[in-house]
Amino acid sequence: MWRITLFIMLLCSITINVYLFLKLNIKVIDNTVLPYQSAPLNVESTTHSTKLTVNDEGQLLSLKIESALKSNDYFLASFLIQSLQNKELLAKLKTYWLNSTKTLIAAGQFIEADKAITAYLEFTRDDIDFLYLQVDKTLKQQLVLTAIEYAYNIQYHVFTENKKREVIDYARQMVYQYADIFIKNNQWLELQGFIEQLMVIDVENLHLNWLYTRAQYHLGEFELARKNIEPLLTAPNYKVKATTLLTKIQGVLRQPENIQLTKQGEHFIVQASINDVFTVALMIDTGASISLLSEQVFAEVNQYTQVDYVKDLTLSTAGGLVTASIYQAQSLSIQGFIVKDFLFAVSPYVGTNNDGLLGMNYLRAFEFSIDQSNNRLILNNK
Repeated sequence: MWRITLFIMLLCSITINVYLFLKLNIKVIDNTVLPYQSAPLNVESTTHSTKLTVNDEGQLLSLKIESALKSNDYFLASFLIQSLQNKELLAKLKTYWLNSTKTLIAAGQFIEADKAITAYLEFTRDDIDFLYLQVDKTLKQQLVLTAIEYAYNIQYHVFTENKKREVIDYARQMVYQYADIFIKNNQWLELQGFIEQLMVIDVENLHLNWLYTRAQYHLGEFELARKNIEPLLTAPNYKVKATTLLTKIQGVLRQPENIQLTKQGEHFIVQASINDVFTVALMIDTGASISLLSEQVFAEVNQYTQVDYVKDLTLSTAGGLVTASIYQAQSLSIQGFIVKDFLFAVSPYVGTNNDGLLGMNYLRAFEFSIDQSNNRLILNNK
């Protein structure tokens, strides 16, 4: 009897173990399958989360850049913006950067404004808005020539012929605006210096040549004006007014010029210009075949303008024969009366209140006379 009871208990134990074993495996299988079944949901969730993270990073970087700008740390702002890829955020940051720089300029904080402009152009060197802002900033600093140079240089940051033409026209209008100010104020010498520097930048601009010739005419540089006006005589937009001005120049050149002299004892002193650079006071000596400078004055002349050695020459003077070195200057002029390739001697001559002698190698180039009563040298072109 007890054997039957033991057998029944063993059978129940086996049945329970089998049941638990099967139950455990089913849970394991369920737990294994369920993740794969829900995988698509997790992928979508992960993808959506990644997009949000990228946007958040862009926003965070944008805020860092804006913070750097507010603290005037333009180097950091320029460094950080290199990593910003979002075009919408880049556009907003540029607008903020641009407006904050304009505010600095309006407040006269030019050093900070220059740093802001330079930093942005390090990020994108061809940004037209910041390039024009650089011009505006420099104009506000009253650095007119520098601003105009910046304006001309913008042409190297645009990539179509139409844009290049727009940039050049913009720069030229700036030039004409300031040239008009000089003309209205009769500041012809200032206009001449202004245009000289710009002719190097804008070599094809005939209007600069026209302005320069007008300045020469009003400054009494008639021979130079006559020479410089020649290219304008055949230019369609300048032919009429250039011809009119040339007629005036030729009329002046045909008229004798009365030049004020300073009397020194029985002699007369006249002011002359070597190479239009160095002014010398020369005593008129109709008995000297060649003009002369003292050694002391020549040393000064040689520091400021170029003169070329020609040869040594024996000269006959009141003190006997002397050997003097002969030099050649590009020109010697007296109130617009110019002798080019002008030769003069250098000697130990020392004059009282004068720098040398004006000899016949200058005077014979013109019809001349001396009005001793009124202390005037009268020169007329032959």
